[in-house]
Formats: sequence, structure tokens, C-alpha cells
Amino acid sequence: MAEYHVKLNDNGDIIAGVVSKTGKFTNSSVVTSEALLAVREHLLLLTKKENKDIAFGWSYPNGKTILLKLEQRDTSEIKEGEQK
Repeated sequence: MAEYHVKLNDNGDIIAGVVSKTGKFTNSSVVTSEALLAVREHLLLLTKKENKDIAFGWSYPNGKTILLKLEQRDTSEIKEGEQK
């Protein structure tokens, strides 16, 4: 039986499709916008559920780490153009 998967294609688009028994990705559709919206909603639910800031990190072989931090703030605390 074929399995449904999501991955990044060579153009940088997020695609969803079926992986056949032979490993070929077929019946795929570009779902980048929908995937990003779903991830945003998932992360918002996580921060609400945990009621705290959340961080995700990915390490690279060169010793660098990419950090994605979700931080809850009151809108009044953020100044226009602020980058933290």
C-alpha cells in the first residue's frame, strides 16, 4: 500500500503526495501555503497549551545551530520596526 508524505521539492516548494512501493513520489501537489498556515496554527496552539515560550533548534555539522523561538509578548511591548 502506498503511503502519503510531505516533502520539499527541488524548487523549494512543500509538496504532498503518495510514495509508492518503489519509493517514487507520485500524485503530488504544491501545498506550501497550506502547510505554513497549519504549522503556524500548530505552534500557536503549543504556546497556548504550554503557556510559555518555546524554542526549536537544529544543529549543522559545521557546529552552527538554527534556533526558532516562539515568544509571547504583549503588543504594547513591541516597538515599530523592532527586531530582537
